[in-house]
Amino acid sequence: MVTSPPPDKHPKNPRLWDVLIVGAGPAGCAAALFAALGGCTVLLTEKCAVGGGMLQAPEIRDWPGEVCPIDGIALGERMRKQVLSAGAVLRYGEVTAVSLPAPTDTVTAVFSSAPAPDGTRHHTELHARHLILATGTTPPPPGIPAGTLPTDAACRTDLPHIYAIGACRTPGSSRIVTSCADGYRAVMDILGK
Repeated sequence: MVTSPPPDKHPKNPRLWDVLIVGAGPAGCAAALFAALGGCTVLLTEKCAVGGGMLQAPEIRDWPGEVCPIDGIALGERMRKQVLSAGAVLRYGEVTAVSLPAPTDTVTAVFSSAPAPDGTRHHTELHARHLILATGTTPPPPGIPAGTLPTDAACRTDLPHIYAIGACRTPGSSRIVTSCADGYRAVMDILGK
């Protein structure tokens, strides 16, 4: 079981995150939300905008709680606000490398921040107990095998401490609710450890 401070007590830059999530589409946002509400320190990374491929949708009709259709951009903004209010931390940029756990039980990743106005990027080494890949159709970061990662019912890959959810687990999946369910399954497995 993960033992962390409640979401309102989370440090903004811990030395070790409970959960690092790569990709802030529906699957990544769902995982971030559930993990933060479960008491984990959560870092959600996104290289463009929260919402992923859903941002291109002019009309989404199958989102629970929405009576009227909503566009992908508006739903992405709602997801961003909800994830942050739950206590997750969102950083814009990209994970440029991943080192799999060897002697330790942590995943190490290199995060490259979004470019500053002068074009410079800051590179930070991140450490996490669990890595959730929610990269959609974008290839995973270097250090992770390319292509669809085979997973079990809890979205665990064959790689230790690494989960794959959403479209990087199920190619061609465009159902937002299915992606969110993957995020929930992965986090329930993490919280149960």
